[in-house]
Amino acid sequence: MKMLKGVAMCIKPSRMPSRLTKKKPGERTRLSCDALEDRALLSVSPSGVLISSAVEGMPFTGLAATFTANDPAPQSAGNYLVTIDWGDGHSSNGQVQPNPAVSGQFDVIGANTYTSAGNYPVSIRVNDLVDQTFGTANSQAQVVDAPLSASGALITPVKGTLFMGRVASFSDYDPNHQLNFYSATIDWGDGSTTNGTVQDFNQGGYQYSVSGSHTYDAVGSFLITTVIRDQGGDKCTPLSTASVRDSVFTASGTTVTATKGTSFTAIVANFTDPNPIVQASNYSATVSWGDGTTTTGTISADIYGVFHVEGTHTYTTTGTFSISVDIKNLQDQTSVVVDGNADVADVVITHGQHKAKGTPWYAHG
Repeated sequence: MKMLKGVAMCIKPSRMPSRLTKKKPGERTRLSCDALEDRALLSVSPSGVLISSAVEGMPFTGLAATFTANDPAPQSAGNYLVTIDWGDGHSSNGQVQPNPAVSGQFDVIGANTYTSAGNYPVSIRVNDLVDQTFGTANSQAQVVDAPLSASGALITPVKGTLFMGRVASFSDYDPNHQLNFYSATIDWGDGSTTNGTVQDFNQGGYQYSVSGSHTYDAVGSFLITTVIRDQGGDKCTPLSTASVRDSVFTASGTTVTATKGTSFTAIVANFTDPNPIVQASNYSATVSWGDGTTTTGTISADIYGVFHVEGTHTYTTTGTFSISVDIKNLQDQTSVVVDGNADVADVVITHGQHKAKGTPWYAHG
């Protein structure tokens, strides 16, 4: 063994267990050849990274560290086992991938889901399964607050009538969410601002709704601005539209003819709505036939924008009956009632033929 400036130099044909020769009092410390050789066998040099793309409540998968293989011989990713302590009480194995841009360098890919925003110390241990050595590195995870994602809604209030309903919805993937974490204000677009009510939209999930109440004094289109904030300081501003229409829709009843004992279907009322975007499904209708019977009407619209209410019924007696049709707008809960008539004729049997009284018939000889 050759000494050069106090450093022991040696060449050994084989690797032996490392040991440090303990010095006696007054004696200089001596490193054995085994210890020097084992130092050279530290075959990996890990380096930490800054993890800045992790979001609370959302799965993170990405670069957790890098390391360099010091052995000049070609190395395989399968030679290494990496463990990651994420600093939040969770640990997992990392996936080792060669870095195609740097020869001898490997990337450590890890996966974790942080439940809260904040800074976390991340510890990485790289084990060389061939040389039985290891190296460690420290990374840092900067976990950001889960962003709010929101959307507005289209509402159709009636002028002079109190509107109560949902104006916006939003999502927050914070797993620690609670309803009292959020607040909302609603600018109704006509100079009025009120507080909104945040409700759980899908019963325990990450979807929420913002509801409010307001009365518009004028017909027209108004831009609603809802500001939603969470306790972490994040906020979003969805935009909604209020299409305010006249207070009532117009309707009229009809007169129908029927035959006693025969089922018939007829239009019993017609109506129009000044709101151009409403559909037949926005309404319901109830038909009172004047004989103590009530049924649900069927609503349809024609190409001219006129809505028709059809009903099906069978009268058991003749006469004139007053029909009452109650039409309700399901969105704003407004309704109108219109009246019509039903003229019910009897059935006349002549030479084996049926005909209603008052209608012409022809005999065949």
